[in-house]
Amino acid sequence: GQPQYVNAAKEIILGRMLGDYDYGDGRKEKDKYYMTFFDRQTNFPLRSHGVWWLTQFRRWGMVKEAPDYKGLVERVHRPDIFREVAKEMGVETPREDTKKETLFDGVTFDPADPEKYAKSFAVHTMA
Repeated sequence: GQPQYVNAAKEIILGRMLGDYDYGDGRKEKDKYYMTFFDRQTNFPLRSHGVWWLTQFRRWGMVKEAPDYKGLVERVHRPDIFREVAKEMGVETPREDTKKETLFDGVTFDPADPEKYAKSFAVHTMA
């Protein structure tokens, strides 16, 4: 933790990266879902994640019209390539390329109907 980069002690940075949280007010906890870069298929290119990002671009006005969600994501998110390499390395991958997910706001994202999801928020910049 050199000052020109983070200016924090190595022990503090390492703790966060391992899921050890000290809130400074007496509360400490171990997060089982700490920062991961590979475990639990974190970096698998789920197409539903790409669709979710497009819904956010749509929601916030970065995409004016409903895009071809599926077509765009199929060209960019390539689970086929990931699976090919993972197989060579003996790494398991998810069976599906998309999935419904309930996010931190409690709203369930269904990649089968992205435009409905994008328009479902009270706060947005769509016309």
